[in-house]
Amino acid sequence: SLFVGGSSGLLRFQLTDDGEARQPGERVADIYSGVDGLGRDCDGRLYVTSGSEVVVVDPDGRRVGAIPAPGGEQLTNVAFGGPEGRTLFVTSLGSVPALLRAELPVTGHPY
Repeated sequence: SLFVGGSSGLLRFQLTDDGEARQPGERVADIYSGVDGLGRDCDGRLYVTSGSEVVVVDPDGRRVGAIPAPGGEQLTNVAFGGPEGRTLFVTSLGSVPALLRAELPVTGHPY
C-alpha cells in the first residue's frame, strides 16, 4: 500500500506487482482534513500529523490512537530519533514554532 496525506486527509492506494498505484485511493483512519507529516514505526503503524494531533494508524488503515499537541498547536511533521529510535519528534508552526517530543514504547522505522 501507498499512503498519501494532503489537504483532504489520508488516502491509501493499493499497489500492483509492478509498483503502480491503483485508482481510486480509499480514505482511511477517518481523517478528513489536512495531513502534513507521516512517520512509521517498526510494527508498521503510521504517525500522521493532522491539525493539533498526531494520529496513530494501524497497518490496515484504522485509527488506533492520537497524541494531542499541548495548547492545541498546529502540527506539521514527525520523525523518529533519539538513542534507541523511540523518540517521536514533532514540529509545530503555531504562534510560537516548536519542536516537541514524545518518548514511545516502540522503535521508529529507520530511513
